[in-house]
Amino acid sequence: MRINPKIIQVAGDALIPLAGYFWWEWNLYYILLFYFLDYISNEIFLNVKSKKIQISQNTPPKIWIKNAIISSFLLIFTVLCVHFAMLQISPGIQFTDELLHFWKYKDLGIEQGYILVPLIFLVGFQRYKLEFVATAQFKKVQMKELWKQHIIVHFTILAFSCTVIGLSAFIVFPEIVYISSLILASSVFQLLRVNR
Repeated sequence: MRINPKIIQVAGDALIPLAGYFWWEWNLYYILLFYFLDYISNEIFLNVKSKKIQISQNTPPKIWIKNAIISSFLLIFTVLCVHFAMLQISPGIQFTDELLHFWKYKDLGIEQGYILVPLIFLVGFQRYKLEFVATAQFKKVQMKELWKQHIIVHFTILAFSCTVIGLSAFIVFPEIVYISSLILASSVFQLLRVNR
């Protein structure tokens, strides 16, 4: 029986934050930082895909530029909303200190930031080459559809953040509840998403 590669990919994507929480003692914000890195990597490689589509299909650059500007604005707004949600969950959090601790955390004597950041972007590049270039998706996919799907991701994360902000006014759950919800939502979304 052959296992769907997408299931393996989703399981692998869920494994890092789970290992981070249970093995490396990551907190909720560390896991959010991991997802932010992946989120930013997706944004960058979406622009790389758009460039490939523009060259291959000879589409006007204004479609790409307009969507890239809207998407960048939504990315910034989404990151701010997630930080506001984090403030609701953990009012005393110091984001700069947490970011430095996340980067400098040592495993096997090496600060994880120097491994994790290149690794996430390497995975993004491999996905781009294997799922987009090798399958010649750049010849078939319409740029508008590619960006539409990505903008839905922004709004989904925004909705999730607003739900957390609203709920946290009444009740703050243990960290593991937020982490489990985040990993589950991300996994389900990846499984349901059309492969682009």
